[in-house]
Amino acid sequence: MSDVERLFRALGGEVAERSGSKIALVLNGRRLFMHRPHPGNELKVYQVEDVREFLERENII
Repeated sequence: MSDVERLFRALGGEVAERSGSKIALVLNGRRLFMHRPHPGNELKVYQVEDVREFLERENII
């Protein structure tokens, strides 16, 4: 998860803390809401796919 957060910040985005383990990854005014994985810091497969699809929609990849 920390790699995804660093990626969004490097692209000029931000990571907004929400309630509990929820966060909003913000890029180009668009938000991707996710839950931080716990225990641990490894994303689930569906979360990686969500990030990839989000970046594709934003024409980043």
